[in-house]
Amino acid sequence: MLFPKSFIRVVDNSGAKYVRCLKVVRTESAFGKKKHAGVGDLLLVSVRFNLPAKQVKKGEVFLGLV
Repeated sequence: MLFPKSFIRVVDNSGAKYVRCLKVVRTESAFGKKKHAGVGDLLLVSVRFNLPAKQVKKGEVFLGLV
């Protein structure tokens, strides 16, 4: 489960190393909105640490999929 303000390690080729979850945008819950995210949910994330010489910068906001 991922909650808002959680640090998440990124495993793709975008250049971001760690992001922080700002908000759970969409959940696939049968019982309404949940306050945490699981597999297949959409998050609003902010880049906290990045690799040098990549396209993403620290502080940029993106949508992320768990």
